[in-house]
Amino acid sequence: MSGITLKVNDFDFSPYFIINKISRPAFSVINTLVNSERITGQKNISTKFDTYLITIDITIAPEVEKGDKNVNEIVDLIKEKILSKVDQKIIFSDKPDQYYLGKLEGESSPEYITQSLATMSIQFRVSDGVAYSIDERQFSSVDNRLSIENNGSHKSPASFIADFTEDTDYLGLLTDKKIIQLGTVEDTDASTMAESTVIFNESITGTSNRNWSENVARIRHTPDTSALSGRVSWKSNSVEVGDFGSGEGWHGPSVTRFLGDDAIENWEATFRVGLKR
Repeated sequence: MSGITLKVNDFDFSPYFIINKISRPAFSVINTLVNSERITGQKNISTKFDTYLITIDITIAPEVEKGDKNVNEIVDLIKEKILSKVDQKIIFSDKPDQYYLGKLEGESSPEYITQSLATMSIQFRVSDGVAYSIDERQFSSVDNRLSIENNGSHKSPASFIADFTEDTDYLGLLTDKKIIQLGTVEDTDASTMAESTVIFNESITGTSNRNWSENVARIRHTPDTSALSGRVSWKSNSVEVGDFGSGEGWHGPSVTRFLGDDAIENWEATFRVGLKR
C-alpha cells in the first residue's frame, strides 16, 4: 500500500491500511492573561504548549485471497498494537525525522463497505503538544567554549560528556545565567599532596565494643550541670542508648575511643549517626 504510512513503537502499519486523511495541528498553545491597571487590555504572563489530537482516517482493504488478514483481524491488530496506558512513539512517513508521544483517544468502530473493505478513524492524544526529533544533535566545544543551537520550537534537555585528561576534583559549567559545579574546588592540581592515612574506618557495633570505653568522655557542653550516667546497649549491627541515667542537666552515657600516644596532625573525623523517634 502506498501513501502516508504510520509506525507506532516501530511497528509498521503500512501493510494493513491506507491513510486517507490526517488532521495534525501544527501547534496548540495556551496564553495566560491577567488584567493590568497600568496598560489597556490584558498582559500575557506565560505561554505554554497544550495537548492536542491527531486524527487519521484510514481504509482497510486487505487482499484475503493473497493471504492477508481480513478486516476483523486487522482491527484486532490495531487495538493490540496501539491500545496502551502509556505514551507511545508515533511516526508518520511524511515526517520521518519527527515523532510524537501519545496514546489512543476516544472510541472508533469500523464502517464496513463490504466484508473485505472498511473505513475507520483513529485519534491520538499528544499530551505535551510537541513533536520530537528522531536524531540527537551533537555539539563539541571549541577553545573551551560550547555553543548549543536548538532549532526546535520547545526547550529540550541537554546531556554532557566530559573527558578528563588528568585527575581533577570538580567540573564547572559556566553559562550567561548561572554556574553549574560538580565536586569541590581545591588547589590540589598546583602541588603534590601527601596521600591521606586512614586511622580507622568502622561501624560501632557489638563486635567492635572492645575498642571503645564507656562513660570516660570529657564533657564539653555545660560541664558544670552535665553528668555522664546511664549505659549503652551494644547490638549486633549498632550501638544504642540503653539507659540515660539521671541528672539535673544534660545527662547520658558516652563512648570513647583512644588512638594511642602518637601525635596525629591535620586529622579529619567523619561520623554518621542514625536518629530514631
